[in-house]
This record gives sequence, structure tokens and C-alpha cells, in this order.
Amino acid sequence: MKKKKIIKRTLRIISSTLIVLFVLSVASIFCNHPNDLVERTVRSFYNEKENTLDYVVLGSSAAQCDVFPAAIWKENQMTGNNMCIDGCVSKIYLSLLKEILSTQKDAVILVDMDGFNYRVEDKGYNFKTFWIDTMRHNDNWHETINQLDSENRLEHYIPILKYHKNFLISYRNIAISKEKIFNHSSDSMKGANFLNKNRLPDEDMNSLVMLKNFNAVPKAVSKERESLLYEFLDFCRKNNIDNIVFCDFPKAYCNEEKYNDLLAYEEYGAYNEKIIREYGYDIINFNNLNNPCGLEVADFADSFHLKYTGAEKISKYLANYLENHFEVREKSDALINEWNQSSDEAYEKYGL
Repeated sequence: MKKKKIIKRTLRIISSTLIVLFVLSVASIFCNHPNDLVERTVRSFYNEKENTLDYVVLGSSAAQCDVFPAAIWKENQMTGNNMCIDGCVSKIYLSLLKEILSTQKDAVILVDMDGFNYRVEDKGYNFKTFWIDTMRHNDNWHETINQLDSENRLEHYIPILKYHKNFLISYRNIAISKEKIFNHSSDSMKGANFLNKNRLPDEDMNSLVMLKNFNAVPKAVSKERESLLYEFLDFCRKNNIDNIVFCDFPKAYCNEEKYNDLLAYEEYGAYNEKIIREYGYDIINFNNLNNPCGLEVADFADSFHLKYTGAEKISKYLANYLENHFEVREKSDALINEWNQSSDEAYEKYGL
């Protein structure tokens, strides 16, 4: 009799534990929403068919706003996606690269230089958490947590500990979770972020000056950032990754403070560029060229981000560059039809 009681008690404990784990798992799925834009971006990339992308943009918000994959497709039928995390710097670049290569091993990687060139890390963007809590739970995920946020490991494994407040916004989170679980189609914007407004006061917008033919004197970055750049480059060299192009996207300033900020960016960029070229990789620095895309001040949303009109111009330039420097792979009729449709949707969605 006593033995039966022990067995029943043990079964109840096991059942209760399983129920708690199940509830925690379900709740974590519905609560784990660190950033809507990042989730949409990353989900769009994961939903691309394996080894179907000709290029992937790796970087932060400037690259996400400045490259419009639908425009590149319309120019030369090259497929691509912007795998960009808002506010990110080079601390997560290698993790992003590994994730990209896990499903798109033959893609050209366009690397946003901003992650290496930044002046001061913006503490307002928790980019590490945005990325870790949005990426797939694989070996790279475990490695990224261990290297970048091990002190918060438990929150990443049990997201409800961090995002329990999201559980109260049930309708929104159910809709997002449903999209994440059941929608396996890539977003028509392919990770791009559409801007069509001024993000600075009118006085500043009217004073904007674009950087062009801006050849800064190299200035050493911090040892930590330099080591991150070498780590990224050494990984590429060790794994024979040749299809990489670094990009410093267009910038503008409206006052002395912003000019000094951009000057520091470009000085660090010139330092990093010397290292990158030693490894044999190409760089497109739109700020020391003579405005090859024909940008105007009206194409800028602020000092670092372009509106869609500027993104179209940059994308057409990149389309020509990619076509001249890399092979445009043959595509099935089904893939061509799919991309024609999604590109038309992106243009129609924004009245382009």
C-alpha cells in the first residue's frame, strides 16, 4: 500500500513538472517579442529557401534602410535579403555571419561598416538581446549567449522571465506568434526598412550637407573593436569566404556636432579599411566617392538613414556593382515568378 502511494506521488510530481514546463514553453513563445522590426527582419531571412540568395546585407539600421532588395531584383534579377539588427555593432557581426552562411553559403555578403566604425555605442539599443532572442536556437545561438550575454543566460532560455509583461498584450502577441510559427513566406521587403519622412527638425533637415569626396585621415579604433574586426576577417579567411564586400553607406551632417561625429566615423573607417584591404576584400565607401548615385539632400531621412528615394538610387548602384563583380546565378521559373510577385508587392505597398 505504501509503495502504491509513493508511485502515485511520484507520478503526480512528474506530471506537475511536465505541465509547468509545458506552460512555461507556451508562455515563452507568446511573450518572446524583443523588437517587432528585428523579428520581421530575421523571420523574413529564415523563410528564404536555402541557397537561393545571391547576396545578403549584414549590418545595422543604415544598411537596412539604404538597400532595397526589390529594386536590385528589378535591375538584374539578383535575389537578396537585409539581415540587419537595429542598433547593432560588431560584437554580433560574426554571429550574424555564421547564421547567414548556415542557409545561404554561396551568397555575397555586403557588410555594413557602421558596426566597426561607430564613435560611441548607443546603450539605448539592446541589440544583443534583440538578436539572441530572435535567432534560431542552434549551436550558434548557444555560442552567442556564452560569448556575449552569459550573465543573462537563464532569461534567454526561459524568455518569460524577461518578457512576462508582453503576456498582458495578448492579441498583439498571439498575432505575432502565429505569424512566426505558421507563416513560412519571406516578407516582400526582404528585410528592408522603408522610410518616407524627415527624422530631424526642419531646421536641421534644411541644413543637411552630404559627405562626398571625404577622405579622412586614419584614426585607430579601440583595441576591443580592432580585435573584433580581426576575428571577423580571420574567420572569413580560415573558411575561404571570398564573396564579401564592405560598405560605408551615405551620410550627411547639419551642424558642427554632427560633422565631428561623422568625421570620427570616417577616421575610424579609414583605419579599418587599411586592415580590410590587407585581407584582400573590397570596400565601397559612398562618402569618399563623388556621389555616384546622384543622391540629393531630399533623399535623406536624417544624417545616417536614407528615405526610399535614396535607397532606390543606392540599390541600383549596388545592382550594377554586384552584376559586374559576381556571377548572377541561374534561377528556376518558380523562383523568378515568386520574386517578381514579391517585388511588385513591395513597390505597390509603398506606392512606388
